[in-house]
Amino acid sequence: MLESRVHKILSMYGAKVVSNLKRELTINNNIATGTAMNTLSQTIEHVDNGVVLNIIGQHYIEKIDKGRKAGKRAPSSKKIEEWINAKQGFILRDYRGRFIPKTKSNIKAAAFNISRAIGKNGTRPYNLLEYAFEPLRNEILADVVVAFVEEELNKIIKTKGSL
Repeated sequence: MLESRVHKILSMYGAKVVSNLKRELTINNNIATGTAMNTLSQTIEHVDNGVVLNIIGQHYIEKIDKGRKAGKRAPSSKKIEEWINAKQGFILRDYRGRFIPKTKSNIKAAAFNISRAIGKNGTRPYNLLEYAFEPLRNEILADVVVAFVEEELNKIIKTKGSL
């Protein structure tokens, strides 16, 4: 009984966390193709000692959330090229800061330089999960505690009633 109530609670809040994550991706302008946002979902898993809420999405959402450390292997410049082509409003500039056209060779050069810079300097974290989960943390805990206390009280009442 308690497990099913916790399942319902986590399912409800899981949907809110996913919604908050989508909002954070939008606010931080982290949408190019929309793939990351469209793959976000939640599942509830029953494990040995209870119920677990899993938030599922593209693997690179973690890189957006936690950032990327400096000095790591540079990401693929091909993926950066795809991102540049998909990103609305992305403007190319030369080394002096002047605007340049989005030609194939300019995109390729920019992607190489961005890839190299990410490998060398890393990226800053956006802390998406913190902003998506933290506003709901106390509500989730309160609802789960209430469900647990009600379940325990019902057990006590049943035990006392059968004596």
